[in-house]
Amino acid sequence: MQQQPQAQPTPKPKKKIRVPKVVNGVEQMVEVEVDEDAGPGWGPNDKHTLLNHRYTRVDGPLKATGVARYTYDQRLPGMLYARVMRCPHAHARVTKLDTDAALKIPGVKAIIPAPLTEVRFAGAPVAAVAATTPEIAGDALRAIKVTYEVLPHVVHAHHAIRPEAPKVVAEENNLQEKGKNGDPQKADAAFSTADAVVEGEYITARVHHTCLETHGMVVDYRGGDTATIYASTQGTFTIHEDAAKELGLTTSAVTTTVEHMGGGFGSKFGLGLEGMLACRLSKQTKTPVKLMFTRYDEFVMAGNRSGSWQKLKAGVKNDGKIVALQARQYRLGGLGGGSQAGKPYI
Repeated sequence: MQQQPQAQPTPKPKKKIRVPKVVNGVEQMVEVEVDEDAGPGWGPNDKHTLLNHRYTRVDGPLKATGVARYTYDQRLPGMLYARVMRCPHAHARVTKLDTDAALKIPGVKAIIPAPLTEVRFAGAPVAAVAATTPEIAGDALRAIKVTYEVLPHVVHAHHAIRPEAPKVVAEENNLQEKGKNGDPQKADAAFSTADAVVEGEYITARVHHTCLETHGMVVDYRGGDTATIYASTQGTFTIHEDAAKELGLTTSAVTTTVEHMGGGFGSKFGLGLEGMLACRLSKQTKTPVKLMFTRYDEFVMAGNRSGSWQKLKAGVKNDGKIVALQARQYRLGGLGGGSQAGKPYI
């Protein structure tokens, strides 16, 4: 008797969501496909264990009385203080880094170059200094002599998408089509049924996280087989792995400590520039190193929510019902991928 083939299960409907992913210390938003019903249901409001109930914050008294310890509050014996030298140009290549005078300043213990010699935004790190006080580290930065080859750049998106514009990333075009949704023919048909068609062009500015505690870390490595990282981060469980690679240790040998964090708001998920440079300085000096961004550093080096450029067209009925929507959206991410909600968002 011939066996009948089994019916294949009906594939579940899918949806696309954007999730954060840290690559080489830099957080990026990536798009993944999941089942449409992915994720747990909330259930009835009166059946929740934690939600819909009043609870006392266990850290409330510590923060209200000023005794909560943040990464900025760490003071370890013999600890060095690090500062970062920033590039003043939007696009340049470092052709010479002269640290001789800076290394002669009493209290300066180490100077390291940033990993990239070609920088692509104003404020990008060029070098980092570790010294016995923050003030001496600042003096050392001013004593470093850098020779730059200044390269072309553009600032505004409508200049960046021109064919002759300098590339932000050498291997990629500035203007790339990342995706399409919907059916253009159906949209055009729906527009023909509209009582009114409204078009608009909108530009939104960049938005900064403005965390009260700036990005930064304290790396306690003394040349042995273990290290402790005090991090201002929302990504507690990702720090030790990246730090271990920088320090040349096994992942299990690195402990990450986050007692309290002074704000994140979509930032502070990976080791970042601050953690990478702090690890390298601590490894070189075999001494604890504290690298917290200054407030100016924070604004130019800690990333931001990208701006947007959107061209929208809507077809509506006289009763206010939207029958068609067409959107062309530009993600203004610069070196990053950019972030923008797809339309229709609501």
